Amino acid sequence: MHNYIKSLLERIESGQIDPSHIISQRITLEEAPEMFKIWRDKKENVTKIVIDPWAEHKAA
Repeated sequence: MHNYIKSLLERIESGQIDPSHIISQRITLEEAPEMFKIWRDKKENVTKIVIDPWAEHKAA
């Protein structure tokens, strides 16, 4: 991984690679504890979680 990270990051930044399709959840910091339980229990096909600490929590 460490051998490839610089070149992969450059390709992502230049638009050659779009990693967004591997992200299954985008959540707020407040949602992290519950999402961790969902991921741990292998529910909802969670594969990759991105936590945006500045996003506002959406009330259910």
